[in-house]
Amino acid sequence: MKQVPTLDMRRHDSAAIMVNIGDMPQRPSNHVYPWTTHRMVNPTGEGARQPRYPVPLFLHPTPDFLINALPGCISAAHPSRYPQPITVHGDRQQRLREIHPV
Repeated sequence: MKQVPTLDMRRHDSAAIMVNIGDMPQRPSNHVYPWTTHRMVNPTGEGARQPRYPVPLFLHPTPDFLINALPGCISAAHPSRYPQPITVHGDRQQRLREIHPV
């Protein structure tokens, strides 16, 4: 796999394909699909001359949509981490507080 000098992932596994799906699927999937901690880094030297083609795609439900863990992502071995549903707005507010504590 080609090394991408501008993408810094927290976990590295050379046998895996990493797809950053964002953080929205984490709660409904009961952490089956966790968000990936990452950051973009400005390349230096020769890397700064290489073209980069990021293709972001943002999907966001309406703020009042109620998020529940999907039944297929809950089992006796993997109980729900979120027993109470939450609105998308509430989830986003909670996530922002985690990222940027006051």
